[in-house]
Amino acid sequence: MHRSWFFWVAAVAMLAAMVIYVLSIDLVFRPRSRAQPPIPAGNTP
Repeated sequence: MHRSWFFWVAAVAMLAAMVIYVLSIDLVFRPRSRAQPPIPAGNTP
């Protein structure tokens, strides 16, 4: 199993997918230190 090239390709692809997922959501698992400012409702056309 570990000598198969397909196993290593799949393992590297899964590791890359996990890294891209964690980096793409800006490490959302840690709490945010600042709140988002509210959007004013009076600016609609």
